[in-house]
Amino acid sequence: MLVLRFNYQKFYEDLLQAIADGANEAMQHFLNDAKSGLKAKDQELEPAVIDAEKNKIVATCVFYAQSILESYGRGRQMDMSNEYLSEYFGNTSLGWNPLRTDKRIVGRKEGTYTNFLGETAYSKGEKAGVVTSINVGQVVPPSYGIQNAEKKLERGVSENGYVMRILKSHAEQFLQGFDPSNYFYNEDASV
Repeated sequence: MLVLRFNYQKFYEDLLQAIADGANEAMQHFLNDAKSGLKAKDQELEPAVIDAEKNKIVATCVFYAQSILESYGRGRQMDMSNEYLSEYFGNTSLGWNPLRTDKRIVGRKEGTYTNFLGETAYSKGEKAGVVTSINVGQVVPPSYGIQNAEKKLERGVSENGYVMRILKSHAEQFLQGFDPSNYFYNEDASV
């Protein structure tokens, strides 16, 4: 006796891949939105990863130091709403100047140090502890490139937002291209 079987695991994996492709497309829109508000070019999109065990798809856009500095500003004009700022304040391994007591930029003591970009730099110590953020280039108002893109992404996740339209389109394309021969098979039940 033959029994018709459905390979639900393959169907599930293929559907997840279609949705992951949609997530990649949505994140590319997010990255493009952020880039439109940034001059810095240190961003990248990491392809979506499917974690079937945890029932999630993770697509990541990574912003590095220059983009973060530009988006949140620098010195006394810095946007203090940066959620990662608390990790930076006081952390000398991330470039924090231990002579700095607030968001104003002050000179460093003499010696080598690791700056915000992870580079080794040297200070002569001539302005150690002195506020230097009045110098041109040290105070940078925020461009809000990342923050504005995040707000647009949040709206995009709403019921009719662009993210949902992209994901729905990918799921519909998958179902329109559905080929039963990829998932249904006969099995001899008498064995």
